[in-house]
Amino acid sequence: NDLRNKLKDLELDAGQLNLKPWVLGWENPKKSMHWFSEITRYFAFLPVFAVTALFHAVPYYASEYFSNRAKDKQFVSSMRFLISYIFYILWYLLMLLFPISIILKGILLITMPVLGILSFDFGDSLKKIFVKIRFVILKRQNSNALIELQKDYANLINWLTVKSNL
Repeated sequence: NDLRNKLKDLELDAGQLNLKPWVLGWENPKKSMHWFSEITRYFAFLPVFAVTALFHAVPYYASEYFSNRAKDKQFVSSMRFLISYIFYILWYLLMLLFPISIILKGILLITMPVLGILSFDFGDSLKKIFVKIRFVILKRQNSNALIELQKDYANLINWLTVKSNL
């Protein structure tokens, strides 16, 4: 229970700085980020991401909406999986109703699931890049709030190490 409270406090404090707790252990941003290759990759795939994100928005947000209505939070991930499975299959079958050629329908049905997964991964990676950029900006500004948050993070890691006798 003590660990849960410490983690919640750390998440709340990180959230106030628009950061995620995982970025606090990031030692040297200059060595672990390849800015040019990251930015080039995101600009190159942005059109594909935008089209597939729009294409998959309805089933994605529908599954999010219905799964978050679960009374017991333990079932949210299971419900999200089941609802997503059903919604995406129905969504892809609905695409068969478009008045396009059979060949284009086949290409659409084959590529859209793969592009959907890649689009989801792209969006997730993009969110992480923005968190890293925010971290670097705060680090360069010598933000007192970030320094305190990193101390809290280090104390939590030390506390966990002592508790687990590592």
